[in-house]
Amino acid sequence: MSYIPLPNPHPSQFPLPFTPVRDIRQDLWNYWLLRSLQVNITTDQLVHCPCYRPFSSLDAGFTAPPFLAGGDHYFEWQSSSHHQPILSLLISIHPAYQFPSPQITIHNSLTHTCPAIHLLHWDCPIELPIQVREFIQRLNDALEEDLYNFLDCLDLWFHHYWNPVTPNEYHPPTLTPTHPPLLPRTPANPFTVPLVYEQ
Repeated sequence: MSYIPLPNPHPSQFPLPFTPVRDIRQDLWNYWLLRSLQVNITTDQLVHCPCYRPFSSLDAGFTAPPFLAGGDHYFEWQSSSHHQPILSLLISIHPAYQFPSPQITIHNSLTHTCPAIHLLHWDCPIELPIQVREFIQRLNDALEEDLYNFLDCLDLWFHHYWNPVTPNEYHPPTLTPTHPPLLPRTPANPFTVPLVYEQ
């Protein structure tokens, strides 16, 4: 019986490929977002609609990896007297929003003709931006509705969003990523790529 030597697992002419260490902050970013979409805090006057938006291609007729989470949180405050919306807030989180700070737009809703606030960013703010808080306070004075309860609900939601992940007891700013995760590249489906004809 002849002896056949096994190949050297660490040959000098072919070094092992470098594998970068995963950034745990990106995993926590995904975890916080996905965990927030599993909770609905709708109450009597508050309507909350969490919406999951995965990044995926449908050109093959089905979803295929790689996936990346995105999400929306729609909040609506209804009047205690007529039960119609008097204010809405949409927090939209997606890595494609490459703004250095949250972008806020305030306009009138086309559906309910009440003020609508849109907050766009690649991450959830640690707390409700001061511009939004001041607008809600001014609106409360004008409408004489109890919008301070709406602010309390939002503050509680932000607190729960950034609640420490057990068993790690840390404050959110220490392990939040400094930049958004890269958008995944989905390969083109050769059967649906439009043909380019030469002239």
